[in-house]
Amino acid sequence: MRLKGTIVQGRDTNILINSREMSSSSRSYDAEFMRSNTGADQITKTAVDFWKNGKDREEMMLKDFESFIPPIVFNSDQSGFSKSTLIDSCLLDVFIPFLPLEYKHVVQCAMAAMRDKGLQPDENVADQVARSLVYHPKLERVFATSGCKTVANRVHLYR
Repeated sequence: MRLKGTIVQGRDTNILINSREMSSSSRSYDAEFMRSNTGADQITKTAVDFWKNGKDREEMMLKDFESFIPPIVFNSDQSGFSKSTLIDSCLLDVFIPFLPLEYKHVVQCAMAAMRDKGLQPDENVADQVARSLVYHPKLERVFATSGCKTVANRVHLYR
């Protein structure tokens, strides 16, 4: 089996497309995705709508996002895949949304970050980190506007 790969880089997105030649008559493809923030506003709006309708974040399904993420990525000048033939030709099978974090998820990220840094996890520190973030909607403070990477970078501020 022979492996070939192509990396396509955008402004805030990278994708690695691997083509495996199995034989002259068969070929399979794999795609490995890198993160992108494109569509984050609409993803957060969808999460807030779920919350306002009394539904938990865990009830959201991929199908709740599939209709709007590909067009946003395709049409956004910020995505790096603007007007991309990868999207236009339906070569990308799935766009996986990064859902906004609730308070409990922020605490879990902070605890994991402490473990990753070889520190003893401290719930008080994790709570301080979680309280330091900005949340949306502003009054209800349901979803953090930052992700685990920001949380991990803040742990040292409260140790």
